[in-house]
Amino acid sequence: MQKAKAVASSSAKVRKNKPPKDPVKFAQWQKLELMKMRHKAIPGDPKDKTASVPMDGRIHVKVSYENSEKIFWFRKHLVTGRVLDFVVDQFKVPSNQQQVWNVNFDLAIDHDQPAQHLRLYKPSKEDNEEDILLDNSKALADQIDDGITINLLATEPKIVQ
Repeated sequence: MQKAKAVASSSAKVRKNKPPKDPVKFAQWQKLELMKMRHKAIPGDPKDKTASVPMDGRIHVKVSYENSEKIFWFRKHLVTGRVLDFVVDQFKVPSNQQQVWNVNFDLAIDHDQPAQHLRLYKPSKEDNEEDILLDNSKALADQIDDGITINLLATEPKIVQ
């Protein structure tokens, strides 16, 4: 009996969840993946842990930063700049790396330690194109679809003189 359990557990294969090529099956797969994401998502805003925000008032995202990914939900009306603040806090980015710069005032003060922008990007629709920078002054829900993966990336600031 012990041997049968060991054989059964060792022969179980872990399936990677690859998207199907058939458009009908792909649409079903996307819906299923979104449902899984909604189940795993944690509130990006710590104040929302005890709040009851209706599902149609939320946007769900998977955020990738360096070698880790986390799934969050945010209120749809939140602007991307505020979401960026919450994401930086959730990933516990060290304060010396989290200089979020105003778009109109890019000035690095300490030239020995170059500062970096932390920005949110969504993947482009084409594989050979660069990711698309999200506008911090617009609502996140106006710029991305529910269930998408976005990237938190550090970039070099422009020095204005």
